[in-house]
Amino acid sequence: MKKTILLLTACVMMGINAFAQTRPERALYLDMGVGRGISNSYDNGVVPFFITGVSSIMTAGATYEWKRYETDLEFRNVRATLAKPDGTDVNYEINYDLLYRVHDSKSGRWRQWVGGDIDAFVDVRQIPSLQNASTNLSIMGSLGLIWKAECDFAYNKDKTHSWLTAYSKMNLPLAGVAYRPDFSYVGDGIGVTDIFKLLMAEHHSFVKFFPGCNTDLGLRLNFKNGNRISFNYRWDFVTTGHKDVYNYVNAIHSFNAIFMFNLYRK
Repeated sequence: MKKTILLLTACVMMGINAFAQTRPERALYLDMGVGRGISNSYDNGVVPFFITGVSSIMTAGATYEWKRYETDLEFRNVRATLAKPDGTDVNYEINYDLLYRVHDSKSGRWRQWVGGDIDAFVDVRQIPSLQNASTNLSIMGSLGLIWKAECDFAYNKDKTHSWLTAYSKMNLPLAGVAYRPDFSYVGDGIGVTDIFKLLMAEHHSFVKFFPGCNTDLGLRLNFKNGNRISFNYRWDFVTTGHKDVYNYVNAIHSFNAIFMFNLYRK
């Protein structure tokens, strides 16, 4: 119910002054998003099969565009309810990227960007039936390259404003650092009152090249006041690869709605 109210409120706010004026080259946006998805998690140190759950997703961030540059900061929370075995898997992610527009078509409809990003990913999983491995914490950080393309269409009669934009984005992490629990995980926790100390116990770290991939395919509605609404399919894939017996994989397939509120234009 709360998510429904949030969506309706956001839609109304997006439409205010929708016919005001065309979007300028410089803009600052407040980004807010919700989504639903399917999470697939694999951890060879716990069970030798994938664990699947239904995810609820919340995002918040900011986007700033100027000249040929674009920078994005995103905070993402994914909470999955797992089944067989029952439990929860909560992901926290912070991502920052910087893009430079390298190509514009003669018609002005097509654009391409390239750039880089910094990403930090935290996974906290709780599965009571696994006993000593019931709770564990995994942390991964990475540096990557980004490619993005956009195409405008559905113009107004004067051909001065595009109501719809199709876009595609791919992020390829080049190298990352993983901080993972060892085979004994957090132990049984008997007599331990410091939860943070319990989660951080008996971990090891290592470097992983090409630790995953992220893709984004979507459609964006552009209001004339600069506000936007994007609907996208997103695939997030994080892996440690075959690191001894500790092979770890986290994959999320999700459909999202992102509301971009225009805060400042100049």
